[in-house]
Amino acid sequence: MSEETTQEIIGKLRVAAMNALGRREHSSHELKQKLQQRFKEASLDEIDQVLGRLQSQNLQSDERFTEMFVRSRINRGKGPSLIRQELQQHALPSGSVNSAIEGLQEDWKALAIAQLEKKYNPTDMQDYAMQIKAKQFLYRRGFESDVCSTALESFKRIENE
Repeated sequence: MSEETTQEIIGKLRVAAMNALGRREHSSHELKQKLQQRFKEASLDEIDQVLGRLQSQNLQSDERFTEMFVRSRINRGKGPSLIRQELQQHALPSGSVNSAIEGLQEDWKALAIAQLEKKYNPTDMQDYAMQIKAKQFLYRRGFESDVCSTALESFKRIENE
């Protein structure tokens, strides 16, 4: 391949990467996959070169992606276990994932109670089967079992107030 065609490919890769990043944040792994699928003629070295340059210019940041991803999932009412699981699919280091989740100092119990309030009525929680159903709902949303239990107990107390 001549130097000119390599530069053309790198230019096209950069434009495509910038367009993708202009729409939303992407992890480096996700962006690399998108570029590989779209530009089959590009080598891994060329893609890595473009990604490295974008990272050095702070146009692509896995830390920024992680923070935005975690915040968006919290806004959707997801718990830490589910968020962690979804972030692992983006091939991010588990240390940065854990620090992003723990660094928020999120009140997971309050978030779980808010999810219960959206879906259930506190008066329904007198029925044991409904309590189990509510706990399973929270667990599927990614909350840990101790948070599910304490949130459910607090939610049941709302009725008595």
